[in-house]
Amino acid sequence: HRPLRSFYRELLRLRREVPALASLDKESLRAVPGSDDTALAVARWSGGSRVAILMNPRPAPSRVRFPWGEWCFPRLLDAADARWGGAGSELPEILDAPVELRLPPFAFALYANGGTA
Repeated sequence: HRPLRSFYRELLRLRREVPALASLDKESLRAVPGSDDTALAVARWSGGSRVAILMNPRPAPSRVRFPWGEWCFPRLLDAADARWGGAGSELPEILDAPVELRLPPFAFALYANGGTA
């Protein structure tokens, strides 16, 4: 349970410190469904803070298109990282061009640019 608790604490910390996660304005949110309509690529922004969230809630891999190539997003968090008990991330360190991505089962990754983290 310790890795899950640590992961949750990290999510809460990021929500406090990254303005795009703290803002709940629906006008500053875009979502693109994946190939199976369950995976998602989500972009949120607030001022100069921008985040991208990739998620696949299914027990099977899925594909999702990341269309926001004009933004550059370093990866801040990936549920597959070893520090959370995962086998290691299969996702890129940086999203900086439109790309179609393969999301592993139960994937969740957060990319952010701007704000504090």
